[in-house]
Amino acid sequence: MFLGEFTHSLDKEFRIALPARLREAAGEALTEGLCLTCGAEPCIVAYTQARLAKLLADLEADASLGKTAVRDFKRALGSITTTVVPDSQGRIRLPEFLRAHAAIEKDVTIVGVVDAIEFWSAAVYGSRETARRAAYQRLAPRVFG
Repeated sequence: MFLGEFTHSLDKEFRIALPARLREAAGEALTEGLCLTCGAEPCIVAYTQARLAKLLADLEADASLGKTAVRDFKRALGSITTTVVPDSQGRIRLPEFLRAHAAIEKDVTIVGVVDAIEFWSAAVYGSRETARRAAYQRLAPRVFG
């Protein structure tokens, strides 16, 4: 599981160091690479290839969605997703089109969200603190009983 919150800065080549805890959680999946894509919110999401394949299999199995909609989604996803393998120092490069989607310029908040890793502009992530706390307070009793 990917857990924790970390703040790092991009270097001049737009690379960011993946925290050791997240690299350890990814394990051998890092050798295949992480799939980076645009999040539904203004962030970059990194999935292991196995997790992304599972999400797509679940999507294709959803009978409520038409085949054309699923194909269109997969086309869009394929065009905005890239695979990155960390270098020997655990750094990955965040492509310009993904940085633009997430409004990332320099300071990045990296969040382990259990089954994925998110990269946020530190300023944008900070501005959403109230919404995050409210969602947690609303859902925690349902999740934890």
